[in-house]
Amino acid sequence: GSIACDDPMKHGTCNADDESVCVKNKFNTRDKCVDAKYQSSWYPGWKTHLLRGHLLGQFLLNTMEDSILELHRLKRMQQDAEDDPNVIHGVPTRKATHHEQWQVVYQALQFQEEVDRATFRNSNPVYDAWDMNNDRSLNEIGVNRLFRTNAICRTALLPSQERYEGILDKSHKKATSYYEGYQKGFSQFLLGTPPIKGTTMPLVYNANDRQACEHLEIDHKDFFLVREGDGWLSTTAPHNSEIEAYGKNLNVEGVIVVCLKLCPYGICPDESIGFGTIQRNTNFIMMNINGQKVSNVTQVDNSACYLLQNSGGYVWERSRNDSLGQYKLNMKVNDVGKGRSLRISSIIVF
Repeated sequence: GSIACDDPMKHGTCNADDESVCVKNKFNTRDKCVDAKYQSSWYPGWKTHLLRGHLLGQFLLNTMEDSILELHRLKRMQQDAEDDPNVIHGVPTRKATHHEQWQVVYQALQFQEEVDRATFRNSNPVYDAWDMNNDRSLNEIGVNRLFRTNAICRTALLPSQERYEGILDKSHKKATSYYEGYQKGFSQFLLGTPPIKGTTMPLVYNANDRQACEHLEIDHKDFFLVREGDGWLSTTAPHNSEIEAYGKNLNVEGVIVVCLKLCPYGICPDESIGFGTIQRNTNFIMMNINGQKVSNVTQVDNSACYLLQNSGGYVWERSRNDSLGQYKLNMKVNDVGKGRSLRISSIIVF
């Protein structure tokens, strides 16, 4: 017999103004969500994501199949090399076990990976997209330092391994799923009036960004918050848990980038303050790293990320007795009476 084909692209394209079956089937959340946000009539809906997922899944399956065949070929070559005769200089040798044969294949692939990594690190970076005419920072920092050295990125954004595995909050408690079991931080609206308790820069989320649908609670633009009235707040990047997870053999050179929270459609709320105040030297934002003043910032290619500068350039000195490459960032919003706040999404140390 035959069964009906569940075609995911059925009703995939329709008139945005048409209240037909097509529009009613645009989103597949009615059985899971109480109130799903952001379902606009002009948006292609879940069917487009499903089609792309199927195509990507098929590509990954094809790649996995090719990899399995290649592994089988390599193991067969290793096995053939040991066969006939099984004697070296007149002395019978023991035939390798399957585990030992696979171990030889693994070591060969691992060696090839190291060769590829070394080839990449020793190659010349391509940075044509960087506007060298209007931005001299790349020459001052050095292209290899940005594009060929290791870096540690701390982010408040979700999804991220650092938050799901409890690295950011140093708890090492792994999330039970993509939408629960991890440290969510403080609700911005329940944080209370300044000053905040303590001197550590808090992890914050906007409750309006959440919705009554746990299956859609994955992609969130959370942030670290510094408010006017909180006084000096600080964070050390990278901290010990980040070094343990990502940077045991990392030797950062002291170039620091701070990325601010992106505002929807580029329209930020009135209470939000940006790094332009540092560029204009208004003292509305005061910042230092290991006690050394941040005198200026350079925007990275029209993004929300900024290179932090001191009076001597872009490289920050380590504190005394610091062998790990840790930098203490101290920040204060000084725009008295305006209720302004600085919202940071990520901190990157090169």
